[in-house]
Amino acid sequence: MLNAFSAAGLWIEATLEPQLPADAGDRYPNKREWMNKYLGILIFTLRPLPVRRPTT
Repeated sequence: MLNAFSAAGLWIEATLEPQLPADAGDRYPNKREWMNKYLGILIFTLRPLPVRRPTT
């Protein structure tokens, strides 16, 4: 994935993995268990790569 972002002229500034809030996990333990086992979502904050100027 990093290569795809770089090829598009982007770099990863930050990465976030969403979590089920504790109170929601207490209300829905089966959902928390399912998310912990199967869900692997990452949210990336992307920024453009700086433009490199050729040196002469």
